[in-house]
Amino acid sequence: MSSHTHTQKIRQARLLSLAVFAAGSAATIALFQLANLPPLGTFLLLVVIAGTILLSLRPWWRKLDHMQKDSHYISWYWGGTFGAAVAVLGLASFIGNQSPEMMGAVILLITQLVTTLLYWIWWSLRHRGDER
Repeated sequence: MSSHTHTQKIRQARLLSLAVFAAGSAATIALFQLANLPPLGTFLLLVVIAGTILLSLRPWWRKLDHMQKDSHYISWYWGGTFGAAVAVLGLASFIGNQSPEMMGAVILLITQLVTTLLYWIWWSLRHRGDER
C-alpha cells in the first residue's frame, strides 16, 4: 500500500470519526435540553452515546501503525495523568478538599484507576502467551 493511499484512508477514517463524535455530542446536548430523565436513565443513555462514539473511532484506530498507536497511548497516559493531577490539586487548593467538586474529582480518579487496572488485567491475560 502506498504512503499516499494510507494517509488518505487515515484522513477518511478521521473525518468519519469526527462526524460521529459531533453527532454524538449534539445528541447528548439535545438530550439534556429536551429530556428530563431519571439519573439511571441519563447514565445509561450517556454510556450508550459514549460507547457509540468510541466505536466510531475504530476505523481510524485500525488504520494507525504501531508507532502512531503507541504515541497516542503515551500522550493519553501522561497527558491525562498530569491533567488530572493538576485539576485535583487546583480543586483542593481553591475550593477545598471536602467540597462536592473535589469528591467528584476523587470519584473520577478512582474510576479511572479501576478501569485502567481492569483493562491492564484483560490485556495481560490476552497477551500472556506472546512472549513464550
